[in-house]
Amino acid sequence: MRKAIYFIVVFLCTPAFAIAQVVPTLGFTEIMYDSDGSDSGKEWVEVFNYGTDPVIVVAGSAAGAYRFFDGSLHTLQLVQGTTTIQANEFAIFADNAETWLAAHLQYTGILFDTVLSLKNTSSTIGLSLTRTDPLFTSVSYDASWGGNGNGYTLERAHLEQFSDLTVSWSDSAVLGGTPGSWMPPREHDTASSTDPSGDDTSTDDTPLPPPDDSHDVSEGDNGAGHDGEISAGTSVEVSYFIHLSEILPNPKGSDSGEWVELYNESPFTIDLAGWQLQDATSRVYTISEADFSTTDIQPLGYFQIPREASDIALNNTGGDSLIVYAPGGDFRERTDYTGSAKEDAAWALIGGQWRWTTDLTPGKANIGSVDQKPVASFTIEESERYYIGESITFDGSASSDIESKQLQYFWDFGDDTTDDEQITTHSYDGAGEYEVAFSVTDEAGQTTSASHLIHIEIPVEQMTLGEIAPITFSPGVLFITEAVPNPDGSDDAEWIELKNASDHDIMLTGWQLDDSEGGSAPYVFSETVVIPVHSYLVVGREASKLSLNNDSDMIRLLTPLGQEWQTVSYEKAPSGYSYAYDEINQEWLWLTTPTPGAITTFDDAEFPRVLGTIYEASVLEDVTLVTEEMQGSLVAVRGFVIVPPHTIGSQKLYIASAGDVASSPAALEIYQYRGDFPGLARGDRIEVTGEVSMVQGRPRVKISNAHDIVFLEHSQLETPETMSIIDISEEFDRSLVTIQGTVDRVNKKSFSLNEGDGRITVYLGDGVAMGDLHLAKDAQVSVAGFLQYQSGTPRLRLIDSDDVAAIKVSDGSLQSDGQAQEQIEKPAVAAESPLRPWLYAATLPITASIGWIIKKFFLTKFQ
Repeated sequence: MRKAIYFIVVFLCTPAFAIAQVVPTLGFTEIMYDSDGSDSGKEWVEVFNYGTDPVIVVAGSAAGAYRFFDGSLHTLQLVQGTTTIQANEFAIFADNAETWLAAHLQYTGILFDTVLSLKNTSSTIGLSLTRTDPLFTSVSYDASWGGNGNGYTLERAHLEQFSDLTVSWSDSAVLGGTPGSWMPPREHDTASSTDPSGDDTSTDDTPLPPPDDSHDVSEGDNGAGHDGEISAGTSVEVSYFIHLSEILPNPKGSDSGEWVELYNESPFTIDLAGWQLQDATSRVYTISEADFSTTDIQPLGYFQIPREASDIALNNTGGDSLIVYAPGGDFRERTDYTGSAKEDAAWALIGGQWRWTTDLTPGKANIGSVDQKPVASFTIEESERYYIGESITFDGSASSDIESKQLQYFWDFGDDTTDDEQITTHSYDGAGEYEVAFSVTDEAGQTTSASHLIHIEIPVEQMTLGEIAPITFSPGVLFITEAVPNPDGSDDAEWIELKNASDHDIMLTGWQLDDSEGGSAPYVFSETVVIPVHSYLVVGREASKLSLNNDSDMIRLLTPLGQEWQTVSYEKAPSGYSYAYDEINQEWLWLTTPTPGAITTFDDAEFPRVLGTIYEASVLEDVTLVTEEMQGSLVAVRGFVIVPPHTIGSQKLYIASAGDVASSPAALEIYQYRGDFPGLARGDRIEVTGEVSMVQGRPRVKISNAHDIVFLEHSQLETPETMSIIDISEEFDRSLVTIQGTVDRVNKKSFSLNEGDGRITVYLGDGVAMGDLHLAKDAQVSVAGFLQYQSGTPRLRLIDSDDVAAIKVSDGSLQSDGQAQEQIEKPAVAAESPLRPWLYAATLPITASIGWIIKKFFLTKFQ
């Protein structure tokens, strides 16, 4: 008996599971699910924080990070702004953030990149706290409500009562929607609309804004119809267009010079009479015509409220708040500053974030240098597993701030224990999953945070036989139902799902999950893990440490004695698919839409199955032979590198076949999630072995690591023939092209070329700096690059600075490729002034004099 107990104990350790979290106060307010034309890269949704506290969105691919749901779960990546959504603030989730920003140049708010594949008929979208949690907010929309390919978004009727499922949705008030703000949707024909609650109670009584929150657009208010503006006489809620812009809490000299500035981002003149301001005290000031010559704020204009009128005294030390209320007392906006207010410095909204600036701009757009937030970064002592009572080192020394020499540190270990050291140690008293929150604060009082989940387990020797429940059920009651061995993106998103089909809770203490024998170490469930009646349990790779192979593997469920309870085998796991058990037909199938923690239905219309035979690996000499039909197959393909790694992003490179390098057929993308590529250059011929997947309607080959690429030889690539800008079409997408034109605009990371009626933007590759090109406006240049189309717009990617050359002009026209090569010069530099050498010479005595003065009058003072 003692031997049996000892054998059981040897296999036992504990998992980590998420602790309870507060439900975020986020709700969906706008959906672009069916844009005019192609939906590719154009889909986006808007969320709104309707609560009173900030909501921190955990981005990334960790198990405890947020997930966006559109039928499957997708991770979020922050692109612009901060992960903290303040009360009454909006955020955008875009399918392609780069494309979205190019179409919304004025947007400065929070932007996340994710995957959106929204149906144009009807669907459900939502958000979950983790990849295993249920959705904490969701909307089931229908095309009959509006926004169905007419250029408008689908917008929520009002920003209150997010728990009310009967709230109406309709076409947005303007074409393209109102990302980052809100206007009451225009009326939509509800004769054929679908009731959101499904109780046949929906009518055409769309909630209207309160009278005090609206503005009647009359003739002369620039009103219009459904072409993107508001028609005359329409009642439009404009209070959401009034924003705090700038505050001066500590003016130079007397504090009576304090002021507050509001900004009107709408195209309407708005009367501010009745609007209210409040600081951190109970003092409330109501804007009155008695205090101003006019209380109107002009379209895109500013309105300054001096302390003399408001009698609001903002604190110079200890921080303060300023709150804005619409007429009637409805909260609209708030800003807070901490620490001390610098003299003659404004607390201003710059680039979508509140910052201190010494450039005061009353009545104008805010400008000026800003104090940058610190960077919070920390590491946890490396270990395969962490145990109760074990001392673990937490290191925040990688944090930095470009302005501050001194940073303040704060740790919250998730178990009601905190610390304020840069590097510290901590041990946990109980098993489970803990979120370690770390923040740094700079000398200006700005704080940034980072977090990480840590799994704490019970050491094997501390688990006893008494904690293991006897097995009183059959294999048909507890079994593996679904798994994702090869997720899109990082393999850290792998998971395995178990089901309890019984009428009783099942305690999993001592049960084990494992892959093939000799693979990963078994994962042992702790005494805290229970699968409720008729429920599912999803075990992620981050908790289990099981690494499932993509080509073939086994998933085994073992009893506490290590006996096999169930074994599931698979081969060639397609990227992003789940392997799921059809209980009715008693067969395992590959599904395109995983259903973690939920009932899996096997409706072919909604869950297409993988049909046919998985391709065997074979060497392909032509990259165009890699097709959509080969999705999920393992292939080997050869080609020449035309876009090296880390040139257009860190995760991809492009290859073309020998005869296609300088012609039209599209190149093939090679993808590696972590950017693990060998050193490669243009012209290298390589052989790539990987799995075929699809991205934006095109095939690509996904590799595991740098060893999947074999160098064969190097050749000098031919220069593509020059083509006219107006002849560029999607036929040349993902191809090398050469164009000529006149430089008409130069930015930090791009420049544009004109040629007659044609115009194209050239974007610099990651290894090219604008300073290396020395481009001058109106210079006539030849550019060779990699052509890409995004949402129907061509973009030329410059791979190397040597691919830009100036062109001599003899008769006012550009030289063609057929003309003499000596006509081409490099680089395209602006003409050097003949006075430049003399200016250099003149600065020498001045520099010497300054140096002598510093030494004479300053340095000697400190000796």
